Amino acid sequence: MSKAVFTAAFEQIWNNKDASAIERFIAPDFQGHDPADPEVISGIEGYKRHFETLTTGFPDLHITIEDLVEEADRDRVAARWFVEGTHTGEWAGIPPTGSRIHMAGISIALIPLRQFVEERSNTDALGLLKQLGIIPEPPKVPALFF
Repeated sequence: MSKAVFTAAFEQIWNNKDASAIERFIAPDFQGHDPADPEVISGIEGYKRHFETLTTGFPDLHITIEDLVEEADRDRVAARWFVEGTHTGEWAGIPPTGSRIHMAGISIALIPLRQFVEERSNTDALGLLKQLGIIPEPPKVPALFF
């Protein structure tokens, strides 16, 4: 059930740009975390601000879910996804660059009773800033796998 809610939420909110769906899928006490952004996304209003910020900077953004796993006895879902879009509006104080971006991410979401209560994500913020031309290409380092 949580997999279906996760997919429907991403499709309706993000891919269809339907901000009215936020109240249907996001719990009033929602907490969203990503180490790339120290500010926690709190509640429905926080999620709406997050949505507005991203869709202003990247109005054509589209999210594709590549892998989706549901924990059988809990309301937890893990997803690997990527987002594509064009930076045509201001985002994070960065004026539009016109750059087309492709960014990967992983999210783990707690979705009891058909609403997101918590989401912990890791996004490739460094790769995004490189694509926008904000930071230079860093040196190549070997991958770390544990």
